[in-house]
Amino acid sequence: MFLIDQMILLTAVLILLGIASSKLSARLGLPVLVLFLLVGMLAGDSGLGGISFDNPGAAHALGTLALALILFDGGLQTPTASIKKVWKPASLLATVGVLVTALVTGVAAAYVLDLPIMEGLLLGAIVGSTDAAAVFSLLRNAGIHIRQRLKATLEIESASNDPMAIFLTVGLLEILVNGMEPGVGLLQMFVLQMGVGAAVGLGVGWASVQIINRIHLAASGLYPVMVAACGLLAFGLAANLNGSGFLAIFLAGVVIGNSRFVFQRSTFLFHDGLAWLSQITMFVVLGLLINPPSLLELELTESMLLHDSEASILLLQRLKNLGVKLAIDDFGTGYPNLSYLQRFQVDRLKIDRSFVQAIIDNQQDRAIVTAIIQMARSLHLHTTAEGIEDEPTRRVLAELGCDCGQGYLFSRPLTALAFQFWSR
Repeated sequence: MFLIDQMILLTAVLILLGIASSKLSARLGLPVLVLFLLVGMLAGDSGLGGISFDNPGAAHALGTLALALILFDGGLQTPTASIKKVWKPASLLATVGVLVTALVTGVAAAYVLDLPIMEGLLLGAIVGSTDAAAVFSLLRNAGIHIRQRLKATLEIESASNDPMAIFLTVGLLEILVNGMEPGVGLLQMFVLQMGVGAAVGLGVGWASVQIINRIHLAASGLYPVMVAACGLLAFGLAANLNGSGFLAIFLAGVVIGNSRFVFQRSTFLFHDGLAWLSQITMFVVLGLLINPPSLLELELTESMLLHDSEASILLLQRLKNLGVKLAIDDFGTGYPNLSYLQRFQVDRLKIDRSFVQAIIDNQQDRAIVTAIIQMARSLHLHTTAEGIEDEPTRRVLAELGCDCGQGYLFSRPLTALAFQFWSR
């Protein structure tokens, strides 16, 4: 059996599982996209399927193509009458709304996660856009009906907010990685992306309708394919001219979808199915990238590591192979043996509270903590300081380069239910 035969079989099974999972959406009250994601997770390396996939580059390529096709279908299905009614609030939500969401989320992320403000804003930009399909799924499953005008506003906003979110993400990456000036440079990039994207989208959309209505193809099935190719042409042209390909393909879809052309109904059905296939593909692939065991961290004491029997080593190695992270608790208080850092492939060192609580007044404790952090950094390990009870201690540890902290400054021990209320 060739490799491609196995890949075709796996692809078919995953798509069928994704389609079948959509039947559970209403019963479970979950957006169907979440179920597609869960299918990918269950099929992944640490799930029931055991499929090993760790290729972010391929996931990015598939995700870009899938999102472009989804936005194109959204444009095809968006009537100009709805756009004329709600273009003002929808455009404000898709631009200013995304910007405000990114700012608020970014500042909160920078404060909670103790990140530089620009890195926090990058996280905010990544999650700044919303998906109307998920929102409507939840509202529909809960039996909540909203006014038609509000529904149209949300639909158009959700279809057009991705270009703004992508612009913010790319712009912040340019600032962080390439040192671009935040002021004029970012404004020029915005005008270029939106201006080129809009011009190319409208132009390609108009030209596509003219060509489709004048050309005579031997097979009627080629017309929907030609429409899809025109949409991808708009995306590719805009992207290669440093514009927003996502805005271009959406506007091209709006122009084509609101024009009369041959085989229009079959074209709409074809692209509706293509959009669903794109959603299944994108979220299943994202699910395959997720490794749930990597979210788990097992804490070990130094005294436990002294009993390095073959059975213990084998068990810890099996956990590491699954992706579970290992942390050494109360580091520095047991019997120091640095060889176990290598033998057990440790991921994190937790600095004991006895060194942390007097770090401001006791120079010896401060020197020990500094040495542990520097050693961990050299070994590419993360560090967590235990027993942080006041802001000055937290600030000193942050200056020394400690990655994380825990203690009464943040919260006392909580039950699972109390943590849910605290986290809100």
